[in-house]
Amino acid sequence: MKGGRGGRKDHNQKEIVEALRQGGAAILDLSDIGNGAPDLLVSFSGELYLVEIKNPNTFYGKKGFNKLQQKWSDEWAGRKPIILTSVDEAIKWMNVQRRSMKWKNVPRETVGPL
Repeated sequence: MKGGRGGRKDHNQKEIVEALRQGGAAILDLSDIGNGAPDLLVSFSGELYLVEIKNPNTFYGKKGFNKLQQKWSDEWAGRKPIILTSVDEAIKWMNVQRRSMKWKNVPRETVGPL
């Protein structure tokens, strides 16, 4: 995937990254890659997630993925990137992931056929 420039970070990225780390996530900052790639690779509860940070206080941030980011996401064969816009949203996302991880550890006979 060609084009685009890296290095642009939303102003809320630092605080969201800090909240994710405090919640137990390991973070790899990908924002310098550019070319539509997501901002972060997040390891949380034994899973990897691609995360795009958006600032809802800007016109650009309110629109979601830009064209280059959408193209990257469409062409990516793995788990699709999620968008986080605030510390509160990051905390809620981690709580949802924690709850879903509980189900993965329940014996299959308890849950029934999958």
